[in-house]
Amino acid sequence: MPRIAPLEREQTEGDVRSAFDEGLAKWGRMTNMKRTLLHSLPAYRALMEWYPLFDTVRTFLGERLAIIFAHAISSESHCLICTTYMRRILIEWGRIQTN
Repeated sequence: MPRIAPLEREQTEGDVRSAFDEGLAKWGRMTNMKRTLLHSLPAYRALMEWYPLFDTVRTFLGERLAIIFAHAISSESHCLICTTYMRRILIEWGRIQTN
């Protein structure tokens, strides 16, 4: 199975460098998934649309229900990374059992 190496900032230029820098400024780090998706700027931008979508949903569901909603979508789409991320938030909030 081929693996695509995540990009380092020094390997980027132009719009990709700008996207990398924006990610660093906003989140303080770039995950391996985001750095890998930067090989294709449209793919990276598609992922990043998640954040405005979540903000919109949160306005009418509230934070807790928005996370539960995102967890349900992640679980049904079999996205292990997303499901694990949402589950971790719920565990930290004390909303679900860890066993």
